[in-house]
Amino acid sequence: MKSSATPLQLELFASGPPEVTKPLKVALINSMQALSFQELPSQVLARELSARLGFPVCLLLNSNQRTMLSCKHKAAGLEVRMHRMFLSADLRTRKALGDYLGRRCKRASRQLNAFIREQLPKFPSPPKAAKPLRALGKHYNLQEIFTRLNQLYFDNQIVASVGWAQVPKRKARSSLRLGVYEHERKQIRIHPSLDSPEVPPFYVDFVVFHEMLHQRFAPTEASARRCLHSRAFRAHEKSFPAFTLAMAWEKAKLNQVLFRRTPKPPPADKG
Repeated sequence: MKSSATPLQLELFASGPPEVTKPLKVALINSMQALSFQELPSQVLARELSARLGFPVCLLLNSNQRTMLSCKHKAAGLEVRMHRMFLSADLRTRKALGDYLGRRCKRASRQLNAFIREQLPKFPSPPKAAKPLRALGKHYNLQEIFTRLNQLYFDNQIVASVGWAQVPKRKARSSLRLGVYEHERKQIRIHPSLDSPEVPPFYVDFVVFHEMLHQRFAPTEASARRCLHSRAFRAHEKSFPAFTLAMAWEKAKLNQVLFRRTPKPPPADKG
């Protein structure tokens, strides 16, 4: 257990830094404060812990997926950050909370870990908010391309946001994904290397068209394997007017655009 000089915290996993999220609710209840029918569950728990420990307890509730419980002594009392799962804890678990926070009890720690492992699946991590996409590039406006293709080939039935993907931090590989469609977010991202005057408009149109098809033809399970490109998908892909031209350009020119190496400058004249 940690010494009193450092914050006490109970983690589900031992490795990695504790996750930091903004508190959802704050409850500061003095142990002498009278119980009211208007008390929130967090207030009831804070008052109960205050009575067990003998000094005020401030509860900060969160939805962390790593650090479930931590505390820090402050002038006003004990500041306790805990996962909101503890609001539904039974009497035995609440008693273990008091023992762990007050006496660093190892038995209570094991009991709380068991409670966390049982309850955590009921509180899945919320999906991360999608970052806004940048559709306007230096040479191509993906939103204009998407809108035109949606009207021409999809009767405006495709609902998705579209934009350029972030520039990869790693060096170019021998293969990469020119586009990606995320079903959950309904988001299309196109590789930024295609935002180049060397890439013809019909090819950018084709890549966007390909990703739009992923919304119309959702992935299927075939022979216990996830199939992203079904026969129907491939048939509609070939219906794109510039399909043959796009395939020919891709075979002849794409690698030159994507993987061209910048020539090294000549060595400096040492004189």
